[in-house]
Amino acid sequence: MLGDLDPGALPRTGLIRNGVWERPDGAAELPPAYRDELATVQLSRAFGTADGLMLVSGDDAGNNTVRYWSPTDTNQTKTWPIDNDVAVSPDGNVAAFAQPDGTVTVVQDDGSRYFDLGKIPDEGGYSVAGVTGENCAGRSDLADTCEVLVSTLGAEPHTWRIDAHGRTEKVYPGFKQLSGMSSDGDAAGITSYTDSGACSAVENAAGLI
Repeated sequence: MLGDLDPGALPRTGLIRNGVWERPDGAAELPPAYRDELATVQLSRAFGTADGLMLVSGDDAGNNTVRYWSPTDTNQTKTWPIDNDVAVSPDGNVAAFAQPDGTVTVVQDDGSRYFDLGKIPDEGGYSVAGVTGENCAGRSDLADTCEVLVSTLGAEPHTWRIDAHGRTEKVYPGFKQLSGMSSDGDAAGITSYTDSGACSAVENAAGLI
């Protein structure tokens, strides 16, 4: 039955298949190291931006790194340590992640600029759940200046917001863990844990819905 269905359109940010990044506007091969099944560092996850990919890799020792890769600028090779996943802004210009020490790092403008916004003042693991705004340059006069939402995964989990100037504050107290953000600002997360699982909810500007 499924074999009779017509293939759907590619996702807006494309997909990776057999070492090739397939997008609605074309395709590009990943660097050879990310196509080698015997490489020491293995590609584990990829996150599409407007112009490139954030490639997350891990080794046998459990060390995870991330790099930005652009099909139009293959000389970009800088890598960072990463804790958990990458979040991408609604228009795809900014990609954000947390390093194992709590430093929140953003990459923007097709990988040409990157900034360490600051550290989350909390202990435990870190997971970036969302990004708003398309510019993290730190200029207060920019209408689309960015903010990054980070969940901490310690004994007392919290959700933090950090802005382009490195200012932090706790947000979304109704969530035990923030899971993600929609492009229009709705937040989804876990509100409680029970013996049988977890309860989740969505919150908009008016509160939980």
